[in-house]
Amino acid sequence: MELAHILSTRQPRSTIILGAFAGEEQNLYGSTFFANALRNASVNVEGMLSCDLVGSLTGDSGQKDPFTIRAFAQGPAPSENTTVAVRRLQIGGENDSPTWELAERRHHLPSRPLALSLQLDLRTENGTVYGDLIEFVDFDFTTRVGKVNLATLWSMSEAPRWPRNATVDTTVLDKDGG
Repeated sequence: MELAHILSTRQPRSTIILGAFAGEEQNLYGSTFFANALRNASVNVEGMLSCDLVGSLTGDSGQKDPFTIRAFAQGPAPSENTTVAVRRLQIGGENDSPTWELAERRHHLPSRPLALSLQLDLRTENGTVYGDLIEFVDFDFTTRVGKVNLATLWSMSEAPRWPRNATVDTTVLDKDGG
């Protein structure tokens, strides 16, 4: 809510949409509905930050680090055909998808993105409690990651548009860069 409040006082170069979704632990119902609504309205989405699982600075193995970035990005599209895959590998583009580029931009920021998810299937298994509960939230950490999200959103909104219809000709590349 604080991000929305701050952004409401500014005029970004690009539109910024903030969304919160329910049903994410039950087959991504909320975000799927929202994505379909944007697509059906022919909204051109240049980038997206999906913020989840960062209410605590404690990692899976118990380590605590308030300044570690955890950015996840999809690799090559599952629908990528063999010709495109071969071309991508020829030029060393294994990590050059738009999602990897976005994650790389976030990688250089001093903290992780903000999470505001609600896991509805709260449960205890073998004495371990699972679910998004208020007692697991580190509010100082969440404040820091909110600031990083704000900086990331603003930077993305002010950045030049992604190039369109760019191609790379790999027919004359050699080991010497020629």
